[in-house]
Amino acid sequence: MRRTPSERIWTLSVLLFFVVLFVAAPVWSQNKPKVKQNDAVEQASSRARSQVLRALDAANTAQSVAYVVPPWCGHRPALSAVFAYDDGKWFAAVAGMSESATETAARSLCPGDTVRMGSFGTQLQWWGEAIDFEGTSSMEEMLRRVKKRPAPSAQHSINDALLKAAFEYWDERSAERTRALFVFTDTIESDAPPRHVGDWNWNEIPSFVAGQLLLVVSLLEKSSPANRPLVYVTAAPKDKAISDFPSGGTTSYADLWASYIPVEAPPAVEQSAPVPVQIRIVQGEASWLEQPKILAILGVGVALLVIAAYLLGRWSVRRWLARQTAQLPKEEVPELTLILRDRYSGRVVREETRLLSAPLRLGSGSGTDFFVPGPYVLELRNEKGQGPVLRSANMLGLEVIRNGGRRMAIADGELVKLSSGDRVDIGGGQEVELRLH
Repeated sequence: MRRTPSERIWTLSVLLFFVVLFVAAPVWSQNKPKVKQNDAVEQASSRARSQVLRALDAANTAQSVAYVVPPWCGHRPALSAVFAYDDGKWFAAVAGMSESATETAARSLCPGDTVRMGSFGTQLQWWGEAIDFEGTSSMEEMLRRVKKRPAPSAQHSINDALLKAAFEYWDERSAERTRALFVFTDTIESDAPPRHVGDWNWNEIPSFVAGQLLLVVSLLEKSSPANRPLVYVTAAPKDKAISDFPSGGTTSYADLWASYIPVEAPPAVEQSAPVPVQIRIVQGEASWLEQPKILAILGVGVALLVIAAYLLGRWSVRRWLARQTAQLPKEEVPELTLILRDRYSGRVVREETRLLSAPLRLGSGSGTDFFVPGPYVLELRNEKGQGPVLRSANMLGLEVIRNGGRRMAIADGELVKLSSGDRVDIGGGQEVELRLH
């Protein structure tokens, strides 16, 4: 395939750019990023945390494995936890996931925590008294209460009613603990009835409860990976910030409490006594590529070369297009004369000569090119390969009188090739004669 001049110029420009880049690469490669001083601390922290999470996941994967005390129990404060389960009718589709989610959350608790469980619709219904969490027996009691709960039957669930009932429960207890609300639901948004206008979404809790509790929303969905809930933290206690906790994605309950484990700094490396070193500096001639002025001139030269290639390419393309356009055969534009005549008297009412470079419309409307009375609308245009043609531009048919008096009916949308001297009957005793030059 033969290339155009612009394509050749662009090919040469690209090759020259890569040659300059290859020559200047040794100088640019000397600027290597420095290693941060705290990389060792960050790597040791990530390794320690990953080891803790792997050990906990290995101990808690099987459903029948006994409770194992998590490693963060010696670091975080005791909890006064409330496990609340959505009682709305839409939650029934994912209620089967509640037992698995409860066991996973219970395995992240510590001995000394207290847990009270219940379901919330338009109000909170408690499932018995609070459980003093001690280990396997407490976890089994929590699972037993989840299994015994009736199927969700409320039409709606009000988030504001749950939060108020939880604070009433916490205010009655004298023990000073970190308040934690675990919500098991199928939606992060409010499911309150339309008449209840004071409700809010779980990720938009009122500002007056900020810093007073840890709010963990467990979103149960059938499409969740490995049948696990999606865990979101939407409020943090007074000694923490929301940004201190992971949230969403593949976050697990173990990831939440692992943030309480302090990061141990790596052991300090003993430094040996300094050894005197003799340094001999030998100055050599600097390469021309290491001089900033040379690099600047080289960069400006490449930029000018690219700009010149672009302008030359545009000029070559325009010249080539103009040459190709000039070689195209020119199509002749027919010229015709329109004569509006009274058929009975033979009197010419109007006569005009037009070039058929664009379609001509004949009719009585304001947008026509040649006015003729009556309801008919005609369109004349030059068809490639056929010459001038006529068609009816509205739903009314036409009648064309050929040379020799032969009449021919034209349906709506039908094209008819014109001959000089053809006449169109427009009714009312008038006709339009078409003469081609």
